[in-house]
Amino acid sequence: MSTQLPPIRLRPLTVADANTLQAVYNGAADYFLKLLGRRPNFGEATRDLQAALMETNRYIMGIEYDGEMVGMLDVRLHYPEVNITQIGLLLLTQSWRNRGVGTWALRMFESWLRRDTSIRQVRLNVAASNREAQRFWQREGYQFSGETTRIELSTHTPRLLVMIKTLSELS
Repeated sequence: MSTQLPPIRLRPLTVADANTLQAVYNGAADYFLKLLGRRPNFGEATRDLQAALMETNRYIMGIEYDGEMVGMLDVRLHYPEVNITQIGLLLLTQSWRNRGVGTWALRMFESWLRRDTSIRQVRLNVAASNREAQRFWQREGYQFSGETTRIELSTHTPRLLVMIKTLSELS
């Protein structure tokens, strides 16, 4: 078994990365269509990055594979309370899905949380209608909490299921 690390990197994005993030959004247009009923809007990445900068402890990280941005991870540290992190979105372009990149990115992020922070629980919301995403998160050790919530979008109000993972002290 190889112990070689995957050629992946997570890095916090700034507004200067807006065009690259917009390309990721465009490469994941199917996600936007499924959840929002539309393709990503022009300038959506700029607005998202600006919004993240305005929030305390919110970061949008680029997922790079061999130097190419292939996805993003949107997180809020110490949210909704201290020692909990909320994953807002883990998104990969269509051509990079089902290749282990999402798992690698998530494991790197969780490893960092365990090693360098006091955070011991990760929460996320997944659309009740998105069975593929639910299966991914379950494979990664996340469990349904029994909580649900709704978000109001321009065309509908999808039901979201809350999933939780407790991080152990050791990686």
